[in-house]
Amino acid sequence: MSVVEGQSAEFYPIYVAGKFTSTAQHLDVVNPYSGQCVYRTCLAGDAEFEEAVSAACAVRRTLRDLPVYRRWQILMEVSEALQDQRQELALIMAREAAKPLKTALGEVDRAVQTFLIAAQACRYLVIDFGTSKSPKSTR
Repeated sequence: MSVVEGQSAEFYPIYVAGKFTSTAQHLDVVNPYSGQCVYRTCLAGDAEFEEAVSAACAVRRTLRDLPVYRRWQILMEVSEALQDQRQELALIMAREAAKPLKTALGEVDRAVQTFLIAAQACRYLVIDFGTSKSPKSTR
C-alpha cells in the first residue's frame, strides 16, 4: 500500500457525539484497484462508542418530541446539503471504492432522494415511535 504518488492522503476525522474528532488509531482507506492509500481517517474505540451512545441517549426525548415541521426541515436540509456536495461526495466514493464516477454520482443521488422521501413521509406520521402506543382505529 502506498500513498498516491506526489501527494499525501487527505485526512478525514470521525464524527462522534455531534463533533468531529480524531483518535490515536488511524485507518488508511485503500483503493482496492490500485492498492494506494487515498484517504486517512480514525478508528473509533470503546471510549468513542460510549460517548456516542451517551450523547444519543441524552437527546432521545428532545428528538422524540420534535414537531413534524422541524423533522421535515432537518431532513430537507440533509437532502439539500447532499445535493450541494454531490460532486465532492461522489469523487470520494469513486476513489475509495475504485468505482466509476457515474456510479458514485448515482449513489449520491439515491441518498438525496432517500432524505427527500423521508422528509415528505414524516409529514404523514401519526404513530409515536418513542412509545409502544399507536393511534386508535377510526373504524
